[in-house]
Amino acid sequence: MLTRTVCTVAQRMAAPAGARASSSVVYDAFGSIFSGAQPDAKGLAESFARARVAVPEQLPAELAAALSSSGSTFTASQLADFVAANPSNPAAWALNQLAARLGSPAAAGVTVSESGELGTIDYRLFFSDLDGNKVSVWHDVSLLNEDGTMNMIVEIPRFTRAKMEISTDEQFNPIKQDTSKGLPREYKWGDMLFNYGALPQTWEDPAFTHPATSAAGDNDPVDIIDVGTTSHPIGSVIKVKPLGVLGMIDQGEMDWKVIAISTADPMAAAVNSIADLRVVQPTAVEAFDGWMRDYKTADGKPTNHIEYVTGWDTPEFAKSVITEANEHWATLVASGRREL
Repeated sequence: MLTRTVCTVAQRMAAPAGARASSSVVYDAFGSIFSGAQPDAKGLAESFARARVAVPEQLPAELAAALSSSGSTFTASQLADFVAANPSNPAAWALNQLAARLGSPAAAGVTVSESGELGTIDYRLFFSDLDGNKVSVWHDVSLLNEDGTMNMIVEIPRFTRAKMEISTDEQFNPIKQDTSKGLPREYKWGDMLFNYGALPQTWEDPAFTHPATSAAGDNDPVDIIDVGTTSHPIGSVIKVKPLGVLGMIDQGEMDWKVIAISTADPMAAAVNSIADLRVVQPTAVEAFDGWMRDYKTADGKPTNHIEYVTGWDTPEFAKSVITEANEHWATLVASGRREL
Protein backbone atom coordinates (compact mmCIF):
# COMPACT_ATOMS: atom_id res chain seq x y z
CA MET A 1 0.00 0.00 0.00
CA LEU A 2 1.38 3.35 -1.04
CA THR A 3 1.56 6.00 1.65
CA ARG A 4 2.47 9.62 1.02
CA THR A 5 2.35 12.75 3.13
CA VAL A 6 0.03 15.69 2.64
CA CYS A 7 1.55 19.07 3.38
CA THR A 8 0.30 22.60 3.70
CA VAL A 9 3.26 24.60 5.00
CA ALA A 10 5.74 23.07 2.57
CA GLN A 11 3.60 24.34 -0.30
CA ARG A 12 4.94 27.80 0.51
CA MET A 13 8.31 26.97 -0.93
CA ALA A 14 7.06 25.54 -4.23
CA ALA A 15 8.30 28.09 -6.77
CA PRO A 16 8.95 28.28 -10.51
CA ALA A 17 12.46 28.54 -11.88
CA GLY A 18 13.98 31.87 -10.96
CA ALA A 19 12.32 32.12 -7.56
CA ARG A 20 14.37 31.74 -4.39
CA ALA A 21 13.17 29.23 -1.81
CA SER A 22 13.50 29.34 1.97
CA SER A 23 16.25 26.93 2.96
CA SER A 24 14.75 26.25 6.40
CA VAL A 25 11.32 25.36 5.01
CA VAL A 26 12.87 23.15 2.32
CA TYR A 27 14.98 21.45 4.96
CA ASP A 28 11.91 20.77 7.10
CA ALA A 29 10.17 19.22 4.10
CA PHE A 30 13.06 16.97 3.06
CA GLY A 31 13.92 16.14 6.65
CA SER A 32 10.40 14.79 7.10
CA ILE A 33 10.48 12.87 3.82
CA PHE A 34 13.73 11.11 4.58
CA SER A 35 13.41 10.98 8.40
CA GLY A 36 16.94 12.26 8.87
CA ALA A 37 18.49 9.46 6.82
CA GLN A 38 20.86 9.94 3.93
CA PRO A 39 18.83 9.11 0.80
CA ASP A 40 20.53 7.71 -2.27
CA ALA A 41 19.86 8.52 -5.91
CA LYS A 42 17.49 5.57 -6.32
CA GLY A 43 15.46 6.60 -3.27
CA LEU A 44 15.15 10.13 -4.59
CA ALA A 45 14.06 8.84 -8.01
CA GLU A 46 11.35 6.78 -6.32
CA SER A 47 10.19 9.85 -4.41
CA PHE A 48 9.90 11.81 -7.66
CA ALA A 49 7.83 9.03 -9.20
CA ARG A 50 5.58 8.70 -6.16
CA ALA A 51 4.90 12.44 -6.13
CA ARG A 52 4.22 12.41 -9.88
CA VAL A 53 6.86 15.08 -10.49
CA ALA A 54 8.15 14.76 -14.04
CA VAL A 55 11.96 14.87 -14.19
CA PRO A 56 14.57 13.40 -16.56
CA GLU A 57 15.67 9.91 -15.59
CA GLN A 58 19.26 11.00 -15.03
CA LEU A 59 18.38 13.96 -12.80
CA PRO A 60 18.46 12.16 -9.41
CA ALA A 61 21.91 10.74 -10.23
CA GLU A 62 23.12 14.18 -11.30
CA LEU A 63 21.88 15.61 -8.04
CA ALA A 64 23.69 12.93 -6.10
CA ALA A 65 26.92 13.72 -7.92
CA ALA A 66 26.51 17.44 -7.35
CA LEU A 67 25.64 17.17 -3.69
CA SER A 68 27.90 14.42 -2.43
CA SER A 69 31.58 13.64 -2.80
CA SER A 70 30.67 9.98 -2.98
CA GLY A 71 28.13 10.65 -5.73
CA SER A 72 25.53 8.36 -4.14
CA THR A 73 24.16 9.77 -0.88
CA PHE A 74 23.34 13.22 0.50
CA THR A 75 21.50 14.77 3.41
CA ALA A 76 18.23 16.67 3.60
CA SER A 77 20.22 19.74 4.60
CA GLN A 78 22.35 19.49 1.46
CA LEU A 79 19.21 19.26 -0.65
CA ALA A 80 17.75 22.34 1.03
CA ASP A 81 20.93 24.36 0.59
CA PHE A 82 21.15 23.35 -3.06
CA VAL A 83 17.58 24.50 -3.74
CA ALA A 84 18.09 27.81 -1.95
CA ALA A 85 21.41 28.56 -3.67
CA ASN A 86 20.37 27.54 -7.21
CA PRO A 87 16.86 28.92 -7.79
CA SER A 88 17.20 28.90 -11.59
CA ASN A 89 18.52 25.34 -11.83
CA PRO A 90 15.95 22.88 -13.27
CA ALA A 91 17.02 20.35 -10.65
CA ALA A 92 16.27 22.84 -7.88
CA TRP A 93 12.86 23.53 -9.42
CA ALA A 94 12.08 19.80 -9.49
CA LEU A 95 13.16 19.48 -5.86
CA ASN A 96 10.87 22.38 -4.97
CA GLN A 97 7.97 20.52 -6.54
CA LEU A 98 8.92 17.31 -4.76
CA ALA A 99 9.02 18.94 -1.33
CA ALA A 100 5.72 20.69 -2.00
CA ARG A 101 4.00 17.45 -2.95
CA LEU A 102 5.39 15.17 -0.26
CA GLY A 103 6.07 17.70 2.45
CA SER A 104 6.09 17.57 6.22
CA PRO A 105 3.61 15.40 8.14
CA ALA A 106 3.92 17.69 11.14
CA ALA A 107 2.80 20.63 9.03
CA ALA A 108 -0.54 19.17 7.99
CA GLY A 109 -1.00 16.64 10.77
CA VAL A 110 -2.29 13.96 8.39
CA THR A 111 -1.02 11.29 6.04
CA VAL A 112 -2.89 9.49 3.29
CA SER A 113 -2.96 5.88 2.14
CA GLU A 114 -4.45 4.42 -1.00
CA SER A 115 -6.60 1.30 -1.22
CA GLY A 116 -7.51 -0.22 -4.56
CA GLU A 117 -6.33 0.89 -7.98
CA LEU A 118 -6.75 4.48 -9.11
CA GLY A 119 -9.27 4.62 -11.94
CA THR A 120 -11.44 1.82 -10.58
CA ILE A 121 -14.59 1.84 -8.45
CA ASP A 122 -12.59 0.20 -5.62
CA TYR A 123 -10.14 3.06 -5.21
CA ARG A 124 -10.17 4.90 -1.87
CA LEU A 125 -7.82 7.53 -0.45
CA PHE A 126 -7.92 7.38 3.36
CA PHE A 127 -6.55 9.94 5.79
CA SER A 128 -4.81 9.19 9.10
CA ASP A 129 -3.33 11.22 11.93
CA LEU A 130 0.37 11.01 12.71
CA ASP A 131 -0.25 8.08 15.07
CA GLY A 132 -1.74 6.07 12.24
CA ASN A 133 -5.38 6.37 13.31
CA LYS A 134 -7.84 6.87 10.47
CA VAL A 135 -9.56 10.25 10.47
CA SER A 136 -12.15 11.97 8.30
CA VAL A 137 -10.82 14.62 5.94
CA TRP A 138 -14.31 16.14 6.02
CA HIS A 139 -14.72 16.34 9.79
CA ASP A 140 -11.22 16.19 11.31
CA VAL A 141 -9.22 18.60 9.14
CA SER A 142 -9.80 22.17 10.29
CA LEU A 143 -11.58 24.64 8.06
CA LEU A 144 -9.75 27.66 9.48
CA ASN A 145 -6.07 28.23 10.14
CA GLU A 146 -4.64 30.56 12.78
CA ASP A 147 -3.38 32.95 10.11
CA GLY A 148 -6.89 33.48 8.75
CA THR A 149 -6.50 31.25 5.69
CA MET A 150 -8.71 28.25 5.00
CA ASN A 151 -7.88 24.66 4.16
CA MET A 152 -8.93 23.18 0.85
CA ILE A 153 -9.06 19.43 0.20
CA VAL A 154 -8.04 18.77 -3.40
CA GLU A 155 -10.28 16.16 -5.01
CA ILE A 156 -9.64 16.82 -8.72
CA PRO A 157 -6.19 18.09 -9.70
CA ARG A 158 -5.91 20.79 -12.35
CA PHE A 159 -6.07 19.48 -15.94
CA THR A 160 -7.45 16.05 -14.99
CA ARG A 161 -10.95 14.72 -15.58
CA ALA A 162 -11.58 11.82 -13.18
CA LYS A 163 -14.56 12.85 -11.02
CA MET A 164 -13.05 12.35 -7.56
CA GLU A 165 -15.02 13.29 -4.44
CA ILE A 166 -15.16 12.94 -0.67
CA SER A 167 -17.41 10.00 0.12
CA THR A 168 -19.84 11.49 2.64
CA ASP A 169 -21.72 8.21 3.11
CA GLU A 170 -18.74 6.00 4.04
CA GLN A 171 -16.92 5.65 7.35
CA PHE A 172 -13.92 8.03 7.57
CA ASN A 173 -15.14 9.75 4.38
CA PRO A 174 -12.32 8.68 2.02
CA ILE A 175 -11.89 10.22 -1.41
CA LYS A 176 -13.20 7.98 -4.18
CA GLN A 177 -14.11 8.23 -7.85
CA ASP A 178 -17.75 8.93 -8.56
CA THR A 179 -19.58 6.35 -10.65
CA SER A 180 -22.05 6.41 -13.51
CA LYS A 181 -23.92 3.25 -14.45
CA GLY A 182 -21.50 1.25 -12.29
CA LEU A 183 -18.37 2.61 -13.97
CA PRO A 184 -15.79 5.18 -12.79
CA ARG A 185 -16.97 8.60 -13.89
CA GLU A 186 -14.90 11.04 -15.92
CA TYR A 187 -15.92 14.43 -17.23
CA LYS A 188 -16.78 14.00 -20.91
CA TRP A 189 -16.68 17.78 -21.30
CA GLY A 190 -12.91 17.76 -20.76
CA ASP A 191 -10.25 18.33 -18.12
CA MET A 192 -11.01 20.42 -15.06
CA LEU A 193 -9.43 23.84 -15.60
CA PHE A 194 -8.40 24.42 -11.98
CA ASN A 195 -7.68 22.45 -8.82
CA TYR A 196 -11.15 21.48 -7.59
CA GLY A 197 -12.11 20.27 -4.16
CA ALA A 198 -14.03 20.84 -0.96
CA LEU A 199 -13.87 22.86 2.23
CA PRO A 200 -13.67 20.65 5.33
CA GLN A 201 -16.13 21.19 8.16
CA THR A 202 -18.79 22.64 5.86
CA TRP A 203 -22.15 21.25 4.77
CA GLU A 204 -24.82 22.56 2.44
CA ASP A 205 -27.91 21.65 4.45
CA PRO A 206 -30.78 20.43 2.21
CA ALA A 207 -33.20 21.73 4.85
CA PHE A 208 -31.89 25.28 4.42
CA THR A 209 -33.03 27.48 1.54
CA HIS A 210 -30.69 30.37 0.87
CA PRO A 211 -32.65 33.65 0.63
CA ALA A 212 -30.47 34.97 -2.21
CA THR A 213 -31.15 32.01 -4.50
CA SER A 214 -34.33 30.35 -3.20
CA ALA A 215 -32.55 27.00 -3.52
CA ALA A 216 -31.83 24.44 -0.79
CA GLY A 217 -28.41 22.90 -0.11
CA ASP A 218 -27.15 19.90 -2.08
CA ASN A 219 -26.19 17.81 0.99
CA ASP A 220 -22.43 18.04 0.35
CA PRO A 221 -19.42 20.00 1.65
CA VAL A 222 -18.95 23.37 -0.04
CA ASP A 223 -17.07 23.10 -3.33
CA ILE A 224 -14.02 25.26 -3.98
CA ILE A 225 -11.57 25.88 -6.82
CA ASP A 226 -7.97 27.04 -6.59
CA VAL A 227 -7.11 29.29 -9.54
CA GLY A 228 -3.36 29.06 -8.87
CA THR A 229 -0.76 27.83 -11.32
CA THR A 230 0.33 24.61 -9.56
CA SER A 231 -1.45 21.27 -10.00
CA HIS A 232 -1.92 19.63 -6.59
CA PRO A 233 -2.33 15.85 -6.22
CA ILE A 234 -5.54 14.20 -5.03
CA GLY A 235 -5.84 14.51 -1.25
CA SER A 236 -3.60 17.56 -0.91
CA VAL A 237 -4.51 19.90 1.93
CA ILE A 238 -3.62 23.41 0.79
CA LYS A 239 -4.01 26.82 2.39
CA VAL A 240 -6.21 29.16 0.37
CA LYS A 241 -7.83 32.56 0.61
CA PRO A 242 -11.36 32.99 -0.81
CA LEU A 243 -11.86 35.63 -3.50
CA GLY A 244 -15.55 35.24 -4.33
CA VAL A 245 -18.27 32.64 -4.88
CA LEU A 246 -20.54 31.57 -7.74
CA GLY A 247 -24.02 30.28 -6.93
CA MET A 248 -24.59 27.24 -9.12
CA ILE A 249 -28.07 25.74 -9.19
CA ASP A 250 -27.73 22.05 -10.05
CA GLN A 251 -31.04 20.30 -10.65
CA GLY A 252 -32.71 22.78 -8.34
CA GLU A 253 -30.14 22.39 -5.53
CA MET A 254 -27.81 25.08 -4.18
CA ASP A 255 -24.22 24.19 -5.02
CA TRP A 256 -21.90 27.07 -4.10
CA LYS A 257 -18.56 27.24 -5.92
CA VAL A 258 -16.01 29.22 -3.93
CA ILE A 259 -13.25 30.79 -6.04
CA ALA A 260 -9.96 30.92 -4.13
CA ILE A 261 -6.21 30.99 -4.60
CA SER A 262 -3.51 28.99 -2.88
CA THR A 263 -1.47 31.21 -0.59
CA ALA A 264 1.65 29.47 -1.94
CA ASP A 265 0.96 30.57 -5.50
CA PRO A 266 3.25 33.23 -7.02
CA MET A 267 0.15 35.33 -7.83
CA ALA A 268 -1.31 35.14 -4.31
CA ALA A 269 0.21 38.32 -2.91
CA ALA A 270 -1.40 40.38 -5.68
CA VAL A 271 -4.79 38.63 -5.75
CA ASN A 272 -7.25 39.32 -2.93
CA SER A 273 -10.54 39.65 -4.81
CA ILE A 274 -12.19 38.78 -8.09
CA ALA A 275 -11.24 42.24 -9.36
CA ASP A 276 -7.58 41.44 -8.67
CA LEU A 277 -7.96 38.04 -10.34
CA ARG A 278 -9.28 39.68 -13.50
CA VAL A 279 -6.05 41.66 -13.73
CA VAL A 280 -3.75 38.63 -13.73
CA GLN A 281 -6.17 36.10 -15.26
CA PRO A 282 -8.71 38.14 -17.24
CA THR A 283 -10.79 35.16 -18.43
CA ALA A 284 -10.55 32.84 -15.42
CA VAL A 285 -14.03 33.48 -13.99
CA GLU A 286 -15.75 33.23 -17.36
CA ALA A 287 -13.84 30.03 -18.18
CA PHE A 288 -14.91 28.38 -14.93
CA ASP A 289 -18.47 29.70 -15.26
CA GLY A 290 -18.76 28.26 -18.75
CA TRP A 291 -17.24 24.93 -17.73
CA MET A 292 -19.56 24.44 -14.75
CA ARG A 293 -22.61 25.67 -16.67
CA ASP A 294 -22.17 23.43 -19.71
CA TYR A 295 -20.27 20.29 -18.67
CA LYS A 296 -23.38 18.14 -18.24
CA THR A 297 -24.48 18.80 -21.81
CA ALA A 298 -21.81 16.28 -22.89
CA ASP A 299 -24.07 13.66 -21.26
CA GLY A 300 -27.18 15.00 -22.94
CA LYS A 301 -28.37 16.85 -19.82
CA PRO A 302 -29.49 20.48 -19.56
CA THR A 303 -27.12 23.26 -18.54
CA ASN A 304 -26.67 24.32 -14.93
CA HIS A 305 -27.74 27.78 -13.87
CA ILE A 306 -25.16 30.17 -12.37
CA GLU A 307 -26.39 32.85 -9.97
CA TYR A 308 -24.31 36.01 -9.63
CA VAL A 309 -25.60 36.97 -6.21
CA THR A 310 -25.00 40.52 -5.03
CA GLY A 311 -21.49 40.57 -3.54
CA TRP A 312 -20.45 37.33 -5.27
CA ASP A 313 -17.14 38.88 -6.34
CA THR A 314 -15.98 39.78 -2.83
CA PRO A 315 -14.15 37.67 -0.26
CA GLU A 316 -16.55 38.98 2.38
CA PHE A 317 -19.61 37.40 0.77
CA ALA A 318 -17.71 34.19 0.04
CA LYS A 319 -16.72 33.97 3.70
CA SER A 320 -20.34 34.54 4.78
CA VAL A 321 -21.43 31.57 2.65
CA ILE A 322 -18.64 29.44 4.13
CA THR A 323 -19.43 30.50 7.71
CA GLU A 324 -23.07 29.59 7.18
CA ALA A 325 -22.11 26.15 5.85
CA ASN A 326 -19.70 25.67 8.75
CA GLU A 327 -22.53 26.34 11.20
CA HIS A 328 -24.73 23.82 9.42
CA TRP A 329 -21.90 21.27 9.59
CA ALA A 330 -21.53 21.88 13.34
CA THR A 331 -25.23 21.17 13.80
CA LEU A 332 -24.87 17.99 11.74
CA VAL A 333 -22.00 16.52 13.77
CA ALA A 334 -23.59 17.64 17.05
CA SER A 335 -26.47 15.34 16.15
CA GLY A 336 -24.02 12.44 16.01
CA ARG A 337 -23.96 12.09 12.20
CA ARG A 338 -20.58 11.74 10.46
CA GLU A 339 -21.90 9.91 7.41
CA LEU A 340 -24.93 10.89 5.34
